[in-house]
Parts: sequence; structure tokens; C-alpha cells
Amino acid sequence: MDAHIEQNELEILGALPLALVVFEQDGRAVWLSEQARRLLGSCDDFASALDTFTSDTRFDDWHSVLAEVFESDRPSHFPHINCHDPVGTARIMEVTVCRLRSETGRGQAIAILEDSTALAALDQKLAHSERLAALGKFSAELAHELNNPLDGILRYVNLAIRLCENLEDKRPTEYLVQARGGLMRMIRIITELLEFSRTSDAALVEDRIDHLIDEALNSLEHRAGESGVSFRRRFSTNLPFIRSGNLCQVFSNIIRNAIEAMGKSGKLSVTAEIAGDDVRITFADEGHGFGAGGAEQAFAPFFTTKPAGQGTGLGLAICREVIEKYRGTISGGNRLKGGAIITITIPLSSCQTAADLYLPRPGMLSENS
Repeated sequence: MDAHIEQNELEILGALPLALVVFEQDGRAVWLSEQARRLLGSCDDFASALDTFTSDTRFDDWHSVLAEVFESDRPSHFPHINCHDPVGTARIMEVTVCRLRSETGRGQAIAILEDSTALAALDQKLAHSERLAALGKFSAELAHELNNPLDGILRYVNLAIRLCENLEDKRPTEYLVQARGGLMRMIRIITELLEFSRTSDAALVEDRIDHLIDEALNSLEHRAGESGVSFRRRFSTNLPFIRSGNLCQVFSNIIRNAIEAMGKSGKLSVTAEIAGDDVRITFADEGHGFGAGGAEQAFAPFFTTKPAGQGTGLGLAICREVIEKYRGTISGGNRLKGGAIITITIPLSSCQTAADLYLPRPGMLSENS
């Protein structure tokens, strides 16, 4: 290719959706595409523009870097460069420079600037997800390992309490009771971790979403009856099938929290319907609701409003993790008439394609108590 690029060649390059710069051996810019101008602004000296654009200490003298390109017979690639554009936005860039040969000895080179900010962010999220997965696996293994020694310690504490009951000094008994309370809290945390980390064939089973909700409601019906709590179901017809995973545990945890929040009486209304491209499930109780700022805090690990020793603060945090695996959302709020409402949305695209014949059309809700 001749050292001086023809006008029609520049027009072809300009039509490409790339940030391209043609420059001389001394770093002087000959031509910039529109995308390059947006990144670098108008510039006469490409090397100086890169010095301004780049905030990476590895590349503090682009004149020297580009000069080496003209001594190389191969394209040079500079990945993951920290930069900032003319308005100060941080970016991660990839720069590839290729020399253009000429018969006269004078030469030009062309540089391709690629914005890899989004890809770098995606890589970070993937690495974070992999670390979380490794942590989850480790947590499950740790819970198994801790379960047996904790059970043994609890037994010895109970035996010691019995021996101390006849002592005149009641302090040893009080201390042991406090220690037992701490052990019971640890056991509850481990039990919840094991419950949600347990894998079984049930995770591969496809079932209708309303069936999974019914299963959770039925499993807690006796407990609700003892507390004077009744259930009200409102489900759309032909709700889609979904891979069950830990969804039943999620529903059970929310229902259990609602029963405990209502105390001795109340009604829990559960609704499942199609809302646009999502399945929307709501649990509305008549309890004390969330406190100020508590709706979002309730999903934070180890946050609980229950008395000391009665709640682990892991239930809703684990629920969020499970729902997010379906690319869904879970949120909480307070009802106008008092009580709390938990809303879960799961995209229809996360439901099983094997159930396409059952995908619902928006229609009337069926209702029963």
C-alpha cells in the first residue's frame, strides 16, 4: 500500500464503526475517523493526544512507543489501557497499531482504538460470580464439618445444666443457658445454609409455579392454624412451569416470616399472575410490617428484627440469591393498611420451554381461601 492513503480508501475506513487514526512516523495525525474524534477530540499530534488520553503509568511516553512500531514488522497490540475521554469518563481501551508499508521509505501507520470497558466490567462480574460460587461451596462444606462438633458441645452443655440445677449458686446454670442460646443460634444458621446448599434431583424437576406455592403453603398450614393465621390464594390460570430448584424453600421462608409477624391472628394473601413478560408473586400479610428503612435492610445478610436468638437474619438474603439465579427480583414494602408485602418477579424467559403449551395469556385470577 502506498504511504499516502487515497481519499476513497479513507472514505471506506470512515464508514467503519471503529475509532481509527492514520499517523506519520513522527506521531503527527494524518486522518481520524469520527469515532476517534469523539474519543480524542481534534488533534494534530496523535502521540501527544494518547499521552493526554491515557492515565496508565505503563504508557507515559507514546512518542517512544509509536516509534518502536515503525521498527517492527508485526502489528503491536496494547491491551487493557486505563484512559479517560475528553469529558473525564474512565474507560478501558485496547490499542492495535499496524505499520503501512511504502516503496519510498516514508511510512504511515494505522491505529485501532477499541473500547473494552463493558467487556472488562463483565469479566469482573464473572470473576466475582466465580468467587461467590467457590465461597458457597466452601460454606456448605464448612457447615457440614461444624454440624457434628456443635451437636456434641450442645449435648455436654445440656448435661452440665442438669448437674448445676441443684447448686445453691445459680450463676453456672445462667452462664450455661446463655452458652446454649448461642449454640442454638449457630445451629440455626448452619441449618439454613445446609437447607439452601443441598442439591438433589428435585432441583431438576419442572413444576407449575402455583403448585410450588401450594406445596409451601400446605407444609405450613398446621403452624398457621395454631397461630390463628389463614391463607388466601389468588392464582392466574395456566401459570408456567419452572425448574423448581430451591423455590419452594424461598416461598416457605417468606410464609414462615409472615406467620411469625402476625402473631396470634391475621390473613396472608398470596397472588401469582402474569405481569407483562414476568410472573409476579406477592405475599401480603397483616403483621407489623417493615420498620423505617427496613424493607431494603431485610435482605441484607444477618439483619433481623426478631429478638436475640430467635432469628438468623439469613432467610431473606438467601431468598434473594435464589431468585436472582432465575434472573428475577425480590423486594419488600409496607402495606397502606398495615403489614408487609414481599414481591417476587421471575421472567417468563426463565421458565421452562418444555411448558410452552402452558404459557398463560393474561386473564382472570382464580381465588380461593
